[in-house]
Amino acid sequence: MMLTAYAQANHDGELRIWVGIFGAAQPPARPAFTINGTPTAPDRGDVPKPIRDGQGRNYKGIYAFRPAGAGPYRVRVQAGGELFEFTTDLLPRELAPHLDGGFNILLCSCYYQPLDDRGLLGDVVSQIKLRPNLTLMAGDQVYADLPLHTFRRPRSADEIRTDLGNKYRQNWASTALGTPGLGSVLARAPVVCVPDDHEFWNNYPYRQAQIPDTLSGEAFDAWKAASLELFEDYQASDASTDGASRLDVGPLKMLFLDLRSGRDNDGDRLMQPPARAAFDRWIDDLLQGDRSIGVLSSGQALFIGKPNILEKHLADAEMPNYKEFDELSAQIARLADHGVPLVYITGDVHWGRVARGTDLPSRGTPLYEVISSPSCLIDSPTDAFTAWKNRTFNAARPWPRHADAAKVPKQFGPKGRYLIDAVEPSLIGDQVAMVSFARAGAGAEFSVTYYGISRDKALAKSRSFGPFSLRPT
Repeated sequence: MMLTAYAQANHDGELRIWVGIFGAAQPPARPAFTINGTPTAPDRGDVPKPIRDGQGRNYKGIYAFRPAGAGPYRVRVQAGGELFEFTTDLLPRELAPHLDGGFNILLCSCYYQPLDDRGLLGDVVSQIKLRPNLTLMAGDQVYADLPLHTFRRPRSADEIRTDLGNKYRQNWASTALGTPGLGSVLARAPVVCVPDDHEFWNNYPYRQAQIPDTLSGEAFDAWKAASLELFEDYQASDASTDGASRLDVGPLKMLFLDLRSGRDNDGDRLMQPPARAAFDRWIDDLLQGDRSIGVLSSGQALFIGKPNILEKHLADAEMPNYKEFDELSAQIARLADHGVPLVYITGDVHWGRVARGTDLPSRGTPLYEVISSPSCLIDSPTDAFTAWKNRTFNAARPWPRHADAAKVPKQFGPKGRYLIDAVEPSLIGDQVAMVSFARAGAGAEFSVTYYGISRDKALAKSRSFGPFSLRPT
């Protein structure tokens, strides 16, 4: 039997621990917990429930505590003779100045486990001296659709569920397995997860010619159901309600949106109505708050061109391909009208970038975009050609398989009201980022530090940008 655990972020002062038990011969009893050396019973949480991977031997439970004293908290979980330990903390209620540590978000996305060199991602993240207060997994935590198998019959519902369940188990239980995975990343701080297409398949919910399972109605439905259920079992937290997670660290009002699971394939809806209602409430809260600052995250880039009809179906439909995106952009513009700064954080695109939008009608209200991707790049049938091309025409290029960032558009928002410029136009290579907020005068500021995931010390060297002012007007 194997045991793992991590803290899930929430905003109500509870410490919530997700526990995974794998390979249990019989349904396990509720785990035992010790916090800072004291045996502690959870306030909520019962016996673990089966993980819906069809294997009947894997279980998960979520347990809530209100620990005594100040953190950080050393958490020990015991079940079936196994032991798992890690250190975590609650989210602060208020944003501290730099001298008191500020508020740090570790941003990680796009992780392909088969190419993680001996667990390098975990090694690098564990060695970052600046301790995060929150870990944001910004999509593609598993690659459910890789490797591609183009010449085979569509899989059965049971085969799909087993395959996807094994990938989640590999990534989440990596510490217990002693293999590369996300275990070390999940253990660093309370975690909030946002899904993107590879929690399902490339360009979900559109069918893909190179993925036969999406062409069969039965396999399509089975894959969709398994993906949604396993995302709920591994990634979704009690703070996630119908596709939205709200976490506030005053004056930061943070919303983490699932803009993938509820999409339609008609180009209309990006999310289900409850998630949209949460977005609209978040906008209203920012407008009614006292000098509030917005932080928003979903699974795709904000400053991005609109793919044409062919690109939309063959590569990936971006948010601008959906009619609802115009409504979201109009809501974001309302923030600028009232002088509310906004920072948008994401992954997805396999490059990093820091960009700034300046709102003209409000004479300068900022809208920032921070992207970090990938933490471990997928392989591709074109890798050999890309590497040959780069060796031939750009021999000094340090990351031969990675693409340059897309150019930022010149304008964004209704009637192009934001002028966009790239603070750092292209950060290439496997990477994670730390987005650090701190009180500053009557407002706040933030900076971004990128860490290369490489055994080459020159490529692993950190790069920082900022600080950038977030002063409400």
